[in-house]
Amino acid sequence: DHQQMRHLAAYLLAVLGGNENPSKDDIKNLLSAADIDCDNERLDKLFAEIANSSLAELIELGQSKLSVISGGSGGSGSGPAVEEKEPTPEVVKTPTPSESSGGGMGMFFDSS
Repeated sequence: DHQQMRHLAAYLLAVLGGNENPSKDDIKNLLSAADIDCDNERLDKLFAEIANSSLAELIELGQSKLSVISGGSGGSGSGPAVEEKEPTPEVVKTPTPSESSGGGMGMFFDSS
């Protein structure tokens, strides 16, 4: 649920901020700074789940939980997701004298 995700997000922020092994008090302080109440039971559960886990494993855990939360229906929202592409610049080729039709004034005269 979203409350557990908040605890996990606070843990990940602490790790990304340089605290390689955040304590429960560190997480409580982060949540408090964001005006989020800390549920001690959920925090205990989180620490039990993440014991001996690497940051990559924790991120994977968070992503799997996000996929469950999203529902995957895609029916609501402001519209379909559109991948934006940067416009490709138009290339205009300027003909060189050897590519032009005879070059110079010679193009006006019949060369036959």
